[in-house]
Parts: sequence; C-alpha cells; structure tokens
Amino acid sequence: MCYTFHQRSSVDEITRVQRYLMHANRYSTRMNVQAAPMMRLRQFFSETSSANSFEGLRKTVLVTGCAGVGKSELVRRVVRPWVIKDLSGYFVQVKFDQLQQSSPFSAFRSAFGDLCEMIAARGDGTVSKISKSILSSVGGATGTVSEIVPNLVKIIGSQPPDSTEVTGYERQKRFDYVIRKFVSAISLPEHPVVIFLDDLQWADEASLRLMHNLVKQSSALIVGSYREDEVLPDSYLGKMLRMITETDVFKIRVLPLDIGAVEKMVSYGLRMSRRLIQPLADVVLQKTDGNTFFIVELLVSIYNEGLLQYDSKRQLWKWDLDELHTRKIQDDLVDLFMAKINHLDADDRAILTLAACIGSNFSESTLRTLCDAAMPNSDGITACNSTGRPASSITEVDCYKDQGKFKMLLNSLTGVNVKEITMKL
Repeated sequence: MCYTFHQRSSVDEITRVQRYLMHANRYSTRMNVQAAPMMRLRQFFSETSSANSFEGLRKTVLVTGCAGVGKSELVRRVVRPWVIKDLSGYFVQVKFDQLQQSSPFSAFRSAFGDLCEMIAARGDGTVSKISKSILSSVGGATGTVSEIVPNLVKIIGSQPPDSTEVTGYERQKRFDYVIRKFVSAISLPEHPVVIFLDDLQWADEASLRLMHNLVKQSSALIVGSYREDEVLPDSYLGKMLRMITETDVFKIRVLPLDIGAVEKMVSYGLRMSRRLIQPLADVVLQKTDGNTFFIVELLVSIYNEGLLQYDSKRQLWKWDLDELHTRKIQDDLVDLFMAKINHLDADDRAILTLAACIGSNFSESTLRTLCDAAMPNSDGITACNSTGRPASSITEVDCYKDQGKFKMLLNSLTGVNVKEITMKL
C-alpha cells in the first residue's frame, strides 16, 4: 500500500519522496548492515566489554568498503549505543577532510574538543574527577595537550605553561607520550572512550601515527573506516595497512547491496510489494551496483525527470521500463550530482562553491558571512533559509588555518573580493 500524495507544490512532493527514500536508506542499512558484519561486530564488542575497559586490548577496529555502502552507519548503529547505553561511556565520531590533509591532527582536534564538551556536560562531579585524573597523568605538560585540545581549559582550568621546552625528536616523543597519557586519563573503566575516525583514506601522516600510538598504548578504543578503493599503495595508510597483522586489528568489510536487499529497499521506499517493484529494482541495481547512497539519489533523480510517477487513482507508483532502459540516466554518482548542481540557479551554485572553499564542516553564520561578502546583491542565502529546513547544527571549526590555500580557492572564483572576505573572517 502506497502513501497517497496530497495536491501540493512539486517542491513539497520532491521533499516527501526524498524523505521516504531516506527512510528506505536507513531501513536498508539497518537490515543489510548486513547481518554478517553486524553480528561479527557485536560479537567482538561483547567479548571486550566484560571489564568496561580497553586497557591491554591493543587492537583497533577497521571497517572497509567502497563509498556509500554504509560503513559509518554500521558503526553508529552497533558501536554508539553499546558505548553510551551499555558502558555509560563516551562515543566520539569525526571525519577526515580531503581539503584539510595539510593540517595535522585536524580530526583529532575535533574529537578531543567534542570529548571535552561531553565531559563538561556531565556536571561538576565528573569534571572534577576527570580533571584530577588528567593533571595526575600529564603533570606539568598540559601545554602540550592544549596544542591539540584547545578547549581543555573547560576541564582543568587555566594552567601554567610547560615547565620544560624540548625540540626535534625529543619533542615528538614527549607529544606522543603526553597525548597517550591524556587519553588514558579520560578513558576510565566507569566511562570508557571510543573514538570513531571516519574517512581514514584522507588522514594526514601525523594523525595516522597518533592513531597507531593510541591503539598500542592507551585505554581508549579506536575505530576507523576507509574507502578501500581510494587507498594508494604508496600512501602512509596503505603502508600502515600492510604492516598491521590480525593481532592488531579487527577488520570488517561492508559489501554493496545484492538484488534481494535492493528489492527490499525499493519496496520499503515506495511502499509496494517486492513482486511489483522487482523489474524496477533490477534496473536500479544495474545502474548503481548496489551502492546504498546512490540508490536513493537515483530514485529521486528519475522521479524528478518524470520517469517515476505516482498514480493517485490506483495508489501505486508507475514507471516505463523501456524508457528507463533507453533514456540516458546518469549511472555514475559524480555525474549524477553534477547534473543536479547544473540544474540549480546561479545563486545556489555560487553558495555551494563558497561552501566548498571552506571544507566539509562549517556553521550557517560562516557561510552567511561569505555570501554577504562575495554576493552582496543576492538574496540567495535568504532563499535557502526560506525552505523551512532547520539551520545547520554542525559545530564551528577552525577552517582557516591554511589561509594560503583558502585564498587560492577564493581567487579562483570570478568576481570574489578575497580581501574583504578574509578580513570579515
């Protein structure tokens, strides 16, 4: 039985279709995150949670697979509730950014910053206990920790600078030791810490070394995910993956959806029986190779192009298989998104371009500042906010450490006043 669309604007219908299909995405991930990987991951955590501590585990969890197959969702659905509900611990998720590879420890800065916020939110009792644990562990080296944990002051208050200054190799050794002690001071048996590092294929070398260091000698558990088809053999991650052994890592590979899972996903999304949608599911699998994210985008795309229509009289979706086979439909995810971007008006494309200059994480206020400076005669950002979508809740991050690269990106945009923008930021 399909949901019947009321007579609304095309924008409302598209939004509703996207909502149904995104529910289908979550449903498919839930049932296909896939039984075998989910069971393996749950079994691993059930075997390691008896003591509520990862001290001595010396192992990392790596989730691999192509982009869009549900790696992150698997970790969120299995690991996050286990850590928060079962262990009363801290679960922190951060992503490495392709545009921030020249900024060492960018993801770890976000992770440790989020961790401090979580600790502070638990109240004075927890803050006092963690503060004493940190100060006892790192001693007079809190300045070293502050290099990578800027908001540490929320936990331990203001502290004097490090008592000794070292350089070169000795400085690196002290940094590794102090950060390791800092993480262990927070990851206590009653509140263990799990750090999920997403998109490791874009991690900088310094972050990967720190990750390896924490895995070997801290009481926190590090979970990582990466796109296996985007790891170059001579990259630092590629070399690291060749060096690790089965005793160092618990590895899970997430595969694309098979025809049975695609049928379930399309059936759920369109609220129709698997028997009726089976021909459409065959075309979807052929076009997407079972990529979960691509499936949702493709169905929305063919709906927008009029190739997938709702018959309100019969309360069923209908499609023309011959048209789907003969009409040129983008069967590459990048091409599909390029086609979507090209259909936007000039103001919306300009906003996306400016957002891309910042990176993957930014606040609405930052984007508005950029738009006000670069597009003074446009109301594009206002138009975006009039759709009724909630404002972004992404935490502001320091996106401008590499000012040279940022200015270079802005200079590539025709008509952008780089000096005015950077002064406002």
